[in-house]
Amino acid sequence: NGAVAEERRAAERYDADGEILLFVEGLSRPVVASLLDVSASGFRARHTYSSLESGQKVVFQHSSGSGEAVAVWKRLMGKDVEGGFVIKTAPYVW
Repeated sequence: NGAVAEERRAAERYDADGEILLFVEGLSRPVVASLLDVSASGFRARHTYSSLESGQKVVFQHSSGSGEAVAVWKRLMGKDVEGGFVIKTAPYVW
């Protein structure tokens, strides 16, 4: 209908960058991703691991924070995957 979708995020997002490692159960090595933005409750990252699905838990590690998160969405963009994650446990610091 052309209407702009209502913003669903409760927390403000901030641009971020740098490498973020996503440790996924069952993988022998971490998924190397690029951090795109962060909020008080989650983050968005770009990577190439297309098998990561909504609901999967990851342990993340970035120079500005680390902890456990759950994948909540993904968008395929050619060979890249952009995904949103909700942080479930501290400690983490942005």
